[in-house]
Amino acid sequence: MKEKLKVTSLVAQELNLNETTLRKYAKLLEDFNYPISRNSQGQRLYSEENIEKLKEFQELINDKGFTLIKAAELVTVEYRQDNLEVVVERLNDRVATLEKVIATIENKVEN
Repeated sequence: MKEKLKVTSLVAQELNLNETTLRKYAKLLEDFNYPISRNSQGQRLYSEENIEKLKEFQELINDKGFTLIKAAELVTVEYRQDNLEVVVERLNDRVATLEKVIATIENKVEN
């Protein structure tokens, strides 16, 4: 059985977004190698999986306060060439940098 795909206008309505915002979000996810089908005219056609991924994306932005880029990185991690180990390594590098900054600040406060 072939999956029913939805056009932008229906998905925008379902996600309570305007069509321009939905296109912006979809383009951003596609930039991170997330697959969204297109018809012969190049218009996006959204699967239920795509809609669920967009809902996750919205939640990270609206409820969790993530930037668009960070939210896109998180929801598309399995579609990118980076593997989970690379993502963890990047996070560990960020933690190490923050620890150095904190140590510097604490050192200044003590002196």
